[in-house]
Amino acid sequence: MDENEEKEYNDIASLAAYLHSDKMQAFKAAEERAEKGLPPLEDEPEQDSFSKDVLFTSDRRRPASAPRRRPSAKHSAAAAPVSEPVPKTQRIDEPKTQRIDEPKTQRIDEQKTQRIDEQKAVEAPPKPDEHANSEHNRYTDRPRKKHSAAAKTEKHESADAQNIPALSESLSESLGLRAAEINEQNRNALPPEDTPEIFDITEGSDQEKQFNNAATRLMNAVNDPVSRNDAMREDMEAEEEEIRAEKMEAAIMRRRYERQKQSTRTLAYILIALLLCTAIIGASAYASAHIVKWALDFTGIAAQDFKIDVEIPEDASVETVAAILAENNIISDAKFFKLYADFADKLKADEKDRNTDFIGGKYTVSSTMSYSTLLSLFRTEKTRKETVSVRIIEGMNAREIGDLLEKNNVCYAEDFEKYYKDILNIYDFERRVKQSSSKMYQLEGYLFPDTYEFYVVNGMADGGAPERGETEQEARERIKKDSEENALVAAKKMYSNFNDKMTMKMYKKMGEMNMTLDEVVALASIVQKEAGYTEDMEMVASVFLNRIRHSAEFPYLQSDVTIMYVEDVIKPNFKGSETAKTRLCNAYNTYVCQGIPAGPVCNPGLDAINAVLYSAESPYFYFCANPDTGEIFYAETEEKHNENKILAGLTGTGQTAEEYGEGENG
Repeated sequence: MDENEEKEYNDIASLAAYLHSDKMQAFKAAEERAEKGLPPLEDEPEQDSFSKDVLFTSDRRRPASAPRRRPSAKHSAAAAPVSEPVPKTQRIDEPKTQRIDEPKTQRIDEQKTQRIDEQKAVEAPPKPDEHANSEHNRYTDRPRKKHSAAAKTEKHESADAQNIPALSESLSESLGLRAAEINEQNRNALPPEDTPEIFDITEGSDQEKQFNNAATRLMNAVNDPVSRNDAMREDMEAEEEEIRAEKMEAAIMRRRYERQKQSTRTLAYILIALLLCTAIIGASAYASAHIVKWALDFTGIAAQDFKIDVEIPEDASVETVAAILAENNIISDAKFFKLYADFADKLKADEKDRNTDFIGGKYTVSSTMSYSTLLSLFRTEKTRKETVSVRIIEGMNAREIGDLLEKNNVCYAEDFEKYYKDILNIYDFERRVKQSSSKMYQLEGYLFPDTYEFYVVNGMADGGAPERGETEQEARERIKKDSEENALVAAKKMYSNFNDKMTMKMYKKMGEMNMTLDEVVALASIVQKEAGYTEDMEMVASVFLNRIRHSAEFPYLQSDVTIMYVEDVIKPNFKGSETAKTRLCNAYNTYVCQGIPAGPVCNPGLDAINAVLYSAESPYFYFCANPDTGEIFYAETEEKHNENKILAGLTGTGQTAEEYGEGENG
């Protein structure tokens, strides 16, 4: 409540105390009887009019002994509220109350004493020593005098003669004299904030207007208890609703906090559970992966199939062997291999003929070998193999290479032939090689010349002699099997070497020259055979390339080395009809076929291949070489070429140009 509302409230409370005093009620009763022409009531013992004053409070409290009074209809009708300020002495209208009327005689009897006192107060205010009531009078103990009937009539007439302003002024003076006593008497009945205050109001002032307006509102509220109760109830309900809303909001906030806390706790539990599950799954996956890896590594089932040569030193330890195998990707875990080897040795501790020493030497091992097979291989004397170093010379054909491998007891030549006769479809370069029936061997020219280390087939040098504990039949089968394996290993080594030597730059150069890989290798094989020295290869290659570029004038390469290949390789080894043989021979004979032959005539080295790709610039279309010194003579014309033949000593031996072909180049 702000300051203005509090002030208005106090003004209304003061006016209520005044209007509900016993004197005011007695005055209204006497006035009512006078208007109706009724005689005044009988005298009764006077009572202290201010001792029974009832102050109207915000909670409508009143003493139980104070009867509820209803103003007369006439008085109520005459007291309509006015909008303009009223004089101070003018009595403020009171609306009718809603309570049920009591019998008139009973009401008159109940208010008899109060009305008489009000009349006496109007005629002459009582003096303190004239109040003789022992219970209420605080000034004297003398008994009151009873009034006669004549005196009552006289007093009634006197009161009837007085006007309302005079009565109001008299009551105001009485109220002013007893203000302190009213406050003291009602101090315990009202809360401190409801204690009325008496104001000295000047007539015609703004304060009077405010007081009159407040009084009007108060009287309307006093005489309309239902509306007042409803308003108070609404205020109380609004306040209770506000408190209830605050409590509900607090409860909602508390529940929200509890839910948030519970959600946070649940989320934390979920995160912890996820972390635990992740850790368990991760540990399980890690353990499972290692278990599976060890199992596969132990058995060699899922490993990629490849073979490799390893060398085990003499008196090698388990750690050394395991490290060698792990380094060559035969096993994946050296520690696990060592654990298995130690465990296997402990199981065989009681065996007398057990062998726990590793036999030094070179071994061919496979990635699919199990741990037990590897240990047996390195600890068995008969599995010990010898190796041989074989140098493949540039310009050797496939059959010559096979014969060289057989001579060194690596494999039989017929076993090696299977791996160059047809395309294997293993390496990248094979995608650029065209399968053709006009070729004697599909992979001739791709067995890259180099020095290789191969295993020797035990017993092959002795004509298939059996080893210790073998029969002759078992020895032959073992040698045949080892020969096939070694032949495949030898061919793969050579093809892998060729595949590694070829670069994308070289393939790009072939495209720029509009030549295929087959054509480049075939021409390089001719250059390899024709040129005795590396420094001559680029010039020899330029002669053949000049003829290819001027194919209209020089449709044939006319190289003698192609005739040698026909005579030494095709005719003796071709297993077909004569017609097919002739057709095949003509496909390689550069005096018969136009351009590059159907296939290489040998296996050229890297220098010959690069000589074709990066040949020298020359104007020559002919060349010939001295067979004794290897010196090469070049010519632009056929006349000059014939002169060079004489210089090379080719005609002095009884050979003629016709034997080498017209326009001979070799």
